[in-house]
Amino acid sequence: MPNTLIAHIKKILGYGDSATTLHIPGFEGSLRMHTHPVRDVHISETIRQRGIWEPAETHFICRLLQSGDTFVDIGANIGYFTLIGSRLVGPRGKVIAFEPDRDNFNLLARNCKENHCHNAEIVEAALSDRNGEGALYINEDNRGDHTIYAPRESRRSTAIKLLSGSDYFHSQEEKIHFIKMDTQGSEYLVVRGLEETIASNFPGLVMLIEFSPNSLKLAGAGGLQLLELLSGLDSHFYILDSHTQNLFSISHQHLRQWVGLTEMDKDSEGFINLVVSGAPLERRTHIEVLDEPDLYENGLEHLLTIDLSPWHGEPCTVTNMNQYLFFASGWSFHESWGIWSDGEQSRIKFTLELTPLQKQQTVTLYLHGRYFGGEEQTQLYLNQHDLGSHCLIDCRITVDRQLLEETRFTLRLVHTNPLRPCDLGEGSDDRCLKFGWEKMVWISEPPC
Repeated sequence: MPNTLIAHIKKILGYGDSATTLHIPGFEGSLRMHTHPVRDVHISETIRQRGIWEPAETHFICRLLQSGDTFVDIGANIGYFTLIGSRLVGPRGKVIAFEPDRDNFNLLARNCKENHCHNAEIVEAALSDRNGEGALYINEDNRGDHTIYAPRESRRSTAIKLLSGSDYFHSQEEKIHFIKMDTQGSEYLVVRGLEETIASNFPGLVMLIEFSPNSLKLAGAGGLQLLELLSGLDSHFYILDSHTQNLFSISHQHLRQWVGLTEMDKDSEGFINLVVSGAPLERRTHIEVLDEPDLYENGLEHLLTIDLSPWHGEPCTVTNMNQYLFFASGWSFHESWGIWSDGEQSRIKFTLELTPLQKQQTVTLYLHGRYFGGEEQTQLYLNQHDLGSHCLIDCRITVDRQLLEETRFTLRLVHTNPLRPCDLGEGSDDRCLKFGWEKMVWISEPPC
């Protein structure tokens, strides 16, 4: 049988081999990676197709790591971040990488060897809160999704070595500057095993953690438990936005709220890139922590709006409003027909994208809803611009073209005399209701 045919059959069966040159903007030097063949549909396939994996995390690590630093890669997979870290910290620095899966580890070792990562120490084990043995459940199609818990779908498992992080690093003389942690739900156990090490390396240590509340629950812990561990270490919290690559500060309280909202949907796979630092990152001159009060009043708002689709004018009704609109404050809960305002003011935030032609046309904002306690007038403001007072039962408002140069908007509604149903003898409902939002759409038409 010809060698080319044998190689082709091996590739189809998942035994092939490939090497890809990484293409990372702003990264000096050349790195080549051997990847899993066609059976690894995420990490390996993305690296082969794009030459880069997780751009936001990549660029953040490139900004943080300095020559001479010590970098710990927990859940190293086939070595993408290990190779980058090795190059960044240089011969005076050090990289310690942990990967429990044998197939991943073999590629990790090969990639380190062929890229001359002499400063890298690689360990075939998973970090945990104890030393011993455990089971790893293998995802045959996504080699970055192995878990320490049995998932809903059937998977084969393999025995792996477990190490307590603080035991492992007990004799480590060099200070650790950066830890990257992506362990598919076992982050709580990893941090619990690293508590002593983290505390001894604060305040100079920064950690980047893939934080998925429901994955943590499946692994036997939870998002709040991990937050309590990290908060006990006097940490500063940030969100690394994988879409914009921006860094936002977030409070412990708002993180707890987000965890609660995420865990309400047990099927949610929602996660964030949580950055944990022993000292404020705002003090570092080469790191920009964004503060955008016009769009996000705090980190929680950012988390909740991060995946909103740009609004192109489709009617925002009860069936799709959560895709486009963020009910920032002054609203009750969503109902089958829409949502009631609650209080004297309500705000909606959204992203609106218009074409250059549409910006030259007459744009009308259409609002439809109902009032509690009779028809009223509602004062409207769009990005602080006064739109006037209107009855919003069936309302059309022409929008100033200058406002349409913006792409991000806050619509503020000021309500007159909101009423509590309980004061009107309607049960114990003590919400302050006035306007019931049902529909919003904009209409662009050629000028008359």
